[in-house]
Amino acid sequence: MPRGIAIIEPRQHLLTAAEHVIVTAGPGHLTSRAVTQQAGVATGLLFKHFRNFDDFLIGYAVDRTFQLTTTLTGLPALVGTGTVATNLSDMIHTTPMITLHTHPPARRQTGTHRDPRGLTSSSGGDCLLSTGMSVVVIGAGVIGLTVAHELAVAGHRVRVVADRDAAHSVSAVAAAIWFPHAVTLESDVLESGRVGYERLARLAETAGTGVVMRPGLVRVRRAGADLSWTDAVPGYERVADGVRCRVPVADTSHYLAWLTARVAALGVEFTVATVRPAEPGPDALVEAVARIGGEEPDTVVVAAGLGSGALLGDGETYPIRGQVVRLANPGLTEWITDEDNPGGLTYVVPRSGDVVCGGTGQAGDWNETVDPGAEEAILRRVYALVPELRGQPVLSRAVGLRPARTRRSLERTGRVVTCYGHGGSGFTLSWGDAARVADLLAA
Repeated sequence: MPRGIAIIEPRQHLLTAAEHVIVTAGPGHLTSRAVTQQAGVATGLLFKHFRNFDDFLIGYAVDRTFQLTTTLTGLPALVGTGTVATNLSDMIHTTPMITLHTHPPARRQTGTHRDPRGLTSSSGGDCLLSTGMSVVVIGAGVIGLTVAHELAVAGHRVRVVADRDAAHSVSAVAAAIWFPHAVTLESDVLESGRVGYERLARLAETAGTGVVMRPGLVRVRRAGADLSWTDAVPGYERVADGVRCRVPVADTSHYLAWLTARVAALGVEFTVATVRPAEPGPDALVEAVARIGGEEPDTVVVAAGLGSGALLGDGETYPIRGQVVRLANPGLTEWITDEDNPGGLTYVVPRSGDVVCGGTGQAGDWNETVDPGAEEAILRRVYALVPELRGQPVLSRAVGLRPARTRRSLERTGRVVTCYGHGGSGFTLSWGDAARVADLLAA
């Protein structure tokens, strides 16, 4: 039997086929013949399990009610993260329209079979197939969590395995402003950035996500600077000293907490563990993941940031050291980035309770200790750009290692899919690249 294929009973297969007909052709085309043709079975099989077509339609309605109820059991995890109306709407809209993938794979068996809703039925030996996969995502930063979200929405059974949670990942250190930084601006990167902008802009309309839309300035000092990223930004304006635009900004502590709760509400499981393959490479990696989870997954997604290269023997990954200092916010609402500042990379990103000031961009530097000298230099540049910050107290300071690569890795090799090497663009590319990972699994 091909990997990723699960056994389900004929009754459920027919109900799933009905949903395909509704989605692809419309409810007006829902007939017994259309359903059985979609299911690839003889018409008589439908009436073996249902008294008549009306009985089948009642069964369909009841089945979908159970599936929606199962999905909505994740709502309690969202308490305190938004309004009731918004959470309910989001939960319903993230329930896959095609529910073929919503049933966890089950081993072939005879006699009594308990389906995911807790109902008992007779499966016998007459079984058909479903294509939902079991997937392990390695990494719980913004990329790993977003990938897990999109795969769960697509109907896969997903587990996140990581040696640390999102709050202790490099994603928590980031200024988390939408802007493609330290990544090659290839066409697919730009497209993922566009998708990310649109998705984050929608999240900014939802209370509790930690995402807001803020105006600001991208300082441009070089003639011929690559501004292709502006195609994703509605209403940007070229001005004398750069580009003024409005982009999503996330308060990482709130956003990562919201995203973690959202993923858990979709049924994703979390395991704290360090993945240690016997040797670098896809096959050994799958085996190592199987040892942790107790079963071999159909697919492993490597989204472990800087740790991804060691798992696969990829020598192209390297760190870009980033140091930030967070100051009290005197009331700033606009950000500024100045990548070509003569003194070094400089940015000022205000959030609700602080201002993230940076930074450094030391390629190949693995030092995660705060450097007081680097902080002094950062603050000198920041004060020159934004004098209002002079004298503001330091609230915290941190160092993060951006996971860089010659080109980001997003591809499938057998049972392993890679999604890493985003440099300083994890937040920016997360939703677009997560959608690409889902497409790779569906291919």
